[in-house]
Amino acid sequence: MKAYYQRLTEETDHPMVIYSNPAFTGAQFSIKDYGELLALPNVIGVKYTDTDLSKLAALKELHQDKVFFSGADDMVLQFAVSGADGAIGSTYNVIGKEANALYEAVQDSDLQNARVLQKQMNKVIVQLEELGVYQAIKHVLKQYGVDAGHMKFPFKELTEDERKQAEKIVDIISSGK
Repeated sequence: MKAYYQRLTEETDHPMVIYSNPAFTGAQFSIKDYGELLALPNVIGVKYTDTDLSKLAALKELHQDKVFFSGADDMVLQFAVSGADGAIGSTYNVIGKEANALYEAVQDSDLQNARVLQKQMNKVIVQLEELGVYQAIKHVLKQYGVDAGHMKFPFKELTEDERKQAEKIVDIISSGK
């Protein structure tokens, strides 16, 4: 993995964020591995999609000049409380305002409101996951007038019934319940 990111940093001058998602990739980074990756030129931080928040805390302590983003949309509250600098996630295309409000609530020490927001967000996330996150997001965005294109193979398009279910997600978002 280090060779991959090293090559990427050699090919660009742009700032880069390491994506770490052990559940999908099977690549589990140690604190030492993260240190080597974070030392690469242009690497400014990590999108950390792992549930080991003690490792996140250790990384933040060791690499205070780097940024750490939550990659677990359904756990953004836990990440915010644990000191994540922000969040990067697919579902924020449709619930970004809620995620931003959650971070602001945590910064204001309003954990009660932050919990309510996470609960609302998780209702949407569950619905998206049941339909296929990317397919459902594209359809929800279309309801807001944003054409995000079509799914590419191997992903399938939503059926008519699934599109109707996805349209109900807009109601969940709008109601804030």
